[in-house]
Amino acid sequence: FKATTPTEEIPFDQKNCRFTTHALFCQVGQTVRILNDDGALHNTRCVGNRNGNTNNTLGPNNREGVKLVYKKAEREPFSVKCDLHSWMSAYHLVLDHPFAAVSDADGNFKIDNLPAGTYQFKVWHERGDGGKPGLLESKYKVTIKGGDNPAVEIKAAAAKFGL
Repeated sequence: FKATTPTEEIPFDQKNCRFTTHALFCQVGQTVRILNDDGALHNTRCVGNRNGNTNNTLGPNNREGVKLVYKKAEREPFSVKCDLHSWMSAYHLVLDHPFAAVSDADGNFKIDNLPAGTYQFKVWHERGDGGKPGLLESKYKVTIKGGDNPAVEIKAAAAKFGL
């Protein structure tokens, strides 16, 4: 499968001393636009395994922002922090294909245009390894048939979340 890099930018904003996108998925080569909607200085430190570290400082109310383009796919999401406000954290996942999703507040997600076939997915959660970021499932198997497919429920024991 040869993926086409999306041309639309993904906004990654900071408001009320929070990253407004807590978990972000993008493709290799796609532009992430780092913005600052706060009246305070922020920095955005991304700690990728394959992409290395980036650290961008954004002045107060910077709506022009800074372009960030990842050049390599990552195996798992990596952390994003603001060193000036230690409680600010987020995660980015960079892949070389479009077949990933971030769940909504209720845990629902959808992956569109997945070709028919059998796939192994990774299921990651920020409290997925005894309360620390990690995989809930490393080889979750799903078979996709042509046309509409029924919803799949992914269950995980509370212990996996450190609960």
